[in-house]
Amino acid sequence: MTSTVGLGLRKQEIPIPKKNADKIGRIIRDGIRLRQQLETIKQAIEANNQRLIPYADNLVAISGQKSVAFKSDAGIVEVKFGDVIKYFEKDMPKIKTVLGPLFDQAFSTETSYAVNITSIPELKIRLGKKYDELIKEQATYSHKKKLRDMICDGDSELTKELRKLVFIEAKKPSISFTWV
Repeated sequence: MTSTVGLGLRKQEIPIPKKNADKIGRIIRDGIRLRQQLETIKQAIEANNQRLIPYADNLVAISGQKSVAFKSDAGIVEVKFGDVIKYFEKDMPKIKTVLGPLFDQAFSTETSYAVNITSIPELKIRLGKKYDELIKEQATYSHKKKLRDMICDGDSELTKELRKLVFIEAKKPSISFTWV
């Protein structure tokens, strides 16, 4: 029995000797079997983690901490809870207005430019004279740590307005096991 091997992107097939084909076939079967086992193990770990989260969630609620560690003779598991600040790009002008002079404390701005593709030939000829017409400024925002402080600052008027536009969303807890 001869087998073939595909080479490169063109999938050109070249016959290979049976001895090599058998070895390659076993390696492929082992690889597929191991990948299937890995998927099964990942699912079992996820199910195990989900059983642990309610206990960790309860302790976090009681302690006010963002992480908990459970210890046993077998090892240690640490569960870390996190969150992420979210807002919609379309709300940035409103957020800027709400924050006023505090905006630069809460956000960093990176400016980039988008060129109208149909204007490129004209841009090459008239860049200096037609700058505003040919180039559109775009800003990308990323929040700073100070924004979280502003959102969590009690019930000030600024906080109330900001919470309408910016919110904190819980992330899936990260779980790490260490054996002893």
